[in-house]
Amino acid sequence: MYRKSLVAVMIAAALITTGCNPSSASEEASQEGPAAFAQVVKLSTVVAKSTTTALYEQVQGRVNPIKIAQIRPQVEGIIEARLFTQGDFVKKGTPLYQIDADSYQIEVETQRANVVEAENAYKKAQAQYERLKKLSETDFASQQNLDDARFSVGTAKGQWMSRKAQLNKAKLDLERTVVTAPIDGVIGEELITEGALVKPSDSSPLAVIRKVDQVYLDVQVPASMASRLTDDIHQSDRSLKVISPSGQILSGKVVYSAVYVDEETSNVTLRAVVDNTSRGLLVGQFVRAQIPVGEVEAFAIPNLAVKHKSTGEAYLLVVKNGQLEERLVTTDGNTGGMTLVTSGVNEGEQVVVVGGENAFPGTSIETMEWHDNTKQLNG
Repeated sequence: MYRKSLVAVMIAAALITTGCNPSSASEEASQEGPAAFAQVVKLSTVVAKSTTTALYEQVQGRVNPIKIAQIRPQVEGIIEARLFTQGDFVKKGTPLYQIDADSYQIEVETQRANVVEAENAYKKAQAQYERLKKLSETDFASQQNLDDARFSVGTAKGQWMSRKAQLNKAKLDLERTVVTAPIDGVIGEELITEGALVKPSDSSPLAVIRKVDQVYLDVQVPASMASRLTDDIHQSDRSLKVISPSGQILSGKVVYSAVYVDEETSNVTLRAVVDNTSRGLLVGQFVRAQIPVGEVEAFAIPNLAVKHKSTGEAYLLVVKNGQLEERLVTTDGNTGGMTLVTSGVNEGEQVVVVGGENAFPGTSIETMEWHDNTKQLNG
């Protein structure tokens, strides 16, 4: 009997306690319910603006030098010294090799002496002719003697001129014992070492210089693509974009387009001149290039903003009346990190780039302008 009374008292106390706090349960529900939706989600957005954008086709091309010069001797002799540092940039006329010049110096002195001798012979013949000419006026010299003297003058003069030409040739050969750079460019490794006997008829060059501040990019494109190239590709200052292995974007100008299709590859060759002052391209490399194939009127939307459904359909999240709206869109390729959207979005609408995955129905949102270096928020 006592135990039953004690249990009844405990139950009554519990009921009284609950009755005195009728709002406690609702307060807890309130804290766990609406409070969960009170969070403000921040979104990075861009304003949709329609622009005319160039369309590019990506191809592969090979880098070739605009100028290449094989360094060869023009006289025979022993190489005494290499005068350049391998891999350096050299200017036209820079001394590269010294060939033994002793024998050529002797030849110059010999020909110089021959010139003096021939000049004296000419002057002597000229003087003899002048004497006979005066004597012939008084009949002390025959016409035959006068004619012989005149011919002797001509012969002596010819010998003198020939000796001078031989002297000039000897001087030129002496100058050529210093092998110089024929073009500006980067010189490679030495192919012939000091102490070697070289001559003009050698099959191997001494070294090779390549002009690399500007290079050719030779691109093979399918004939079908060549027929779609824009008409002004030759007139555009930035008609071609080249992507170096390091990711640097270089500009090029098409200077040649083949007028025939290669029978073996069915390709057409395009050649562009590319500014390479940064040395970002190496001769012989295969690099990617983008060739313009037309223009399109579209919205350039950051790639981050474009989502895809399991069906492959592309869509965007658009801010409308403070809420998010999903839009199916049509795209037409990519350029420079942007997707070209041709339909599904309107001029001036706010397109979500970052943060949309954190927003749910009823969520309060706050927008901010998106920049390339904006980090994904709320992630």
